[in-house]
Amino acid sequence: MLGCVGMITGCNGDDGGDDDGALPECIEFDATACAPLYQPTYANVFAQTLQPDCATGGGACHANPDALGAAEHGLFFTEASQTHALLLDDLGDDTFVRPGDASCGVMTVRLRTEDDLLRMPTGSMLLDTELCSVLQWIDAGANP
Repeated sequence: MLGCVGMITGCNGDDGGDDDGALPECIEFDATACAPLYQPTYANVFAQTLQPDCATGGGACHANPDALGAAEHGLFFTEASQTHALLLDDLGDDTFVRPGDASCGVMTVRLRTEDDLLRMPTGSMLLDTELCSVLQWIDAGANP
């Protein structure tokens, strides 16, 4: 969801603020029409997607408050409950996760967009089954 792939590609600092690279507000997604990689719980989303793909190793764009993804967008994945609070923090149009609505929210759009400059993880997309787990968790209410 989310992180950056490798130091070679670097972390994407584009916030979508210009007209050419603006994030759409929502994307189309049917949470009932996909097969999840793992049970769509927050514990699994954090341990199997957010931490390994976004906060560790080469995909460390959200590893700590000083990492590029955190510095620019305020989102870092060091501790599960703190990360959950950051994901659900009401930031208006910039809210990362909108519980119960897997079609909208900054994180959903960044995970689903085909625009290489806006997509997270940078450099590659999540597996469809992994993405399904994350979006089913959101659609089910994004509970901790």
